[in-house]
Amino acid sequence: MIIEAIATGKTVDEAKEKALKELGSAVENVDVDVEIIDMPRAKTLGIFGGNEAKVRVFAEVEDSEVETKTEEVKIKPLVKSAQMDKKTEKKTVEYLKEILTHMGVENVSVEVKVEEDGTKINFDGDNLGVSIGRKGETIDAIQHLISLVANKGQEEYIRISLNPGEYRQKREQVLVNLAKKSAEKAKKFNKNIMLEAMNSYERRIVHNAVQEVEGVESWSIGENDHRRVCIGTSKDNKIFRPNNRRNNGRRNNYHKGGRRPARQAYKPRTADRAPKADNDMPLYGVIK
Repeated sequence: MIIEAIATGKTVDEAKEKALKELGSAVENVDVDVEIIDMPRAKTLGIFGGNEAKVRVFAEVEDSEVETKTEEVKIKPLVKSAQMDKKTEKKTVEYLKEILTHMGVENVSVEVKVEEDGTKINFDGDNLGVSIGRKGETIDAIQHLISLVANKGQEEYIRISLNPGEYRQKREQVLVNLAKKSAEKAKKFNKNIMLEAMNSYERRIVHNAVQEVEGVESWSIGENDHRRVCIGTSKDNKIFRPNNRRNNGRRNNYHKGGRRPARQAYKPRTADRAPKADNDMPLYGVIK
């Protein structure tokens, strides 16, 4: 079950704290995702305009966990996404195309699908890779900007999901394969494997995939952008890094017995050493 809370504050951090407080103990020890809806803006001359920061905090929790904590705090289940009207849709698509054009993406085609859980925007074009970036960091940043534009002036929140060239489906399959392969390796070596840092959406995909492998579990460690998924049979196991490259490119000069060969003792040159004999000269010399 996904729960959420939307709150405002003078700063983004203050709004986030209010949202977390509203969700209460239901999100303790749970990965939460924070989406900024509005950035704070100061009033002109201290009188006109201005607005507070507005954020949305959401997390996925077990249904049983929510039931046991409903008496402590009023849980807000994930509400349906607001529908995007034609005016907002046109403004959002134009802004997206403008960003992509400046990034060098050509022949852009955009398809907007309004669904119950949000608005999905699929787009394609030439040189699409620059809009995705390393591990999807660029497309996540663009999605955040598009969400700000779509929700500006809206009373109800509109969820936006960008999907360039079916990247989301391909990335999900890569993460599922990685999770299952790492889970099997962790079980084989009885060690914990720590994956690369991911956002909460990708960590959730990994957690779900690991559940399909018997005998292993997964949990998250780290903070903020450095939060990672760890997979293993027990949290007490040592971390296992199968891709350790410390010795790559070197030869281990060990004998079969596992011992390093002893070094030869240094023998200084002595004065009584016999001079080189003439017959030690090369067979062929300089021909004049």
